[in-house]
Amino acid sequence: MKPDLERTVHELRFADGSERFLYETLTRLVANLQSFREQQVARVEARLAWAEKVQRLEVVYGELWEQARRAILRADGQTATELYRAHPIELFPQPGLVPIGMNPVTKLWEFYHLRSGEADQPVPRIEDYDEYGGLRMQDGMGIVFVLIPGGTFWMGAQKEDPSGRNYDENAQTNESPVHEVTLSPYFLAKHELTEGQWIRLGGRPRHWPNDLSFPTTEVTWEMCSPALSPHSLLLPTEAQWEYACRAKTTTPWSTGSTVASSEGIAAPEASDVMPTGSLRPNRFGLHDMHGNVWEWCRDWWGDYSRPTAEGEGLREADSASGFGVTRGGFDRITDQASRSAARGPAEPLFRTWLLGLRPARRITIR
Repeated sequence: MKPDLERTVHELRFADGSERFLYETLTRLVANLQSFREQQVARVEARLAWAEKVQRLEVVYGELWEQARRAILRADGQTATELYRAHPIELFPQPGLVPIGMNPVTKLWEFYHLRSGEADQPVPRIEDYDEYGGLRMQDGMGIVFVLIPGGTFWMGAQKEDPSGRNYDENAQTNESPVHEVTLSPYFLAKHELTEGQWIRLGGRPRHWPNDLSFPTTEVTWEMCSPALSPHSLLLPTEAQWEYACRAKTTTPWSTGSTVASSEGIAAPEASDVMPTGSLRPNRFGLHDMHGNVWEWCRDWWGDYSRPTAEGEGLREADSASGFGVTRGGFDRITDQASRSAARGPAEPLFRTWLLGLRPARRITIR
């Protein structure tokens, strides 16, 4: 506004209070619109800059993408796990991802999500992985996705028949009946989503603003989709989560039948929340599947008499239950909460410093 006009406005006299109220309301509205416009322009410019970087890196990584495509399709056990044979994948370049390479321990391929990392953060290298196939999280690191092979598994647990499928003496009623689920391949985050990644995806700081390598928590189920979907991410279904946690096992923990077998992979009982990736990974190379914080899943809460859809395994339940699903457990109260089949309901608006998320991503098909 020009100075002369500003002086004129300030010298205005109003006939009554209603005119002054209208003027002040419109003034605030104009100021808010200008602020909104500036913020949106900044966001658009930032996204355009990222798009240009992604485009450049996709060209740089073009040869590695071709190596990945051939190796995963071949699934010979040398350049990629034979598990990819069950549901063959011809993996073409996925927007916003670049290949890291084959995890030398799991033989599953892993990929780096550019948008969730700091702009100057180098893409992880296979040389950065430890002897267990794990990758220590750093503050500026983006999401690392594991390409999970498709397959059929038995979901749930039961304690009635020791010789039956998925026997677990600590199984709860809501974990039965044990039932067969078939899933297509998908991407699942190697780590729980960190505070830093949440902020870089556009979320507001949550519980750990001073340590960006901790899992982001105090997020509600309803907050997850608006934060993830603009980046082609989503929550895993409950079936996808358990399949990845079990990693082709049928025991209560992916390491065996007792909590003692999970030492180093499961969070110790009565432990506090730790930085993401502090625990050793499971057989699919996924960290913190047996504890650290609970993790939201995409499904509405429903009992296991309801069928699941082939492909992503989404259960046929609806919002009438009033609850979402959480998985993974937090071990401050009991280590039984970190079993592969353990599940819990939570209201969509519920939030706590013990509850976070682990993003998934669909495979883009040409």
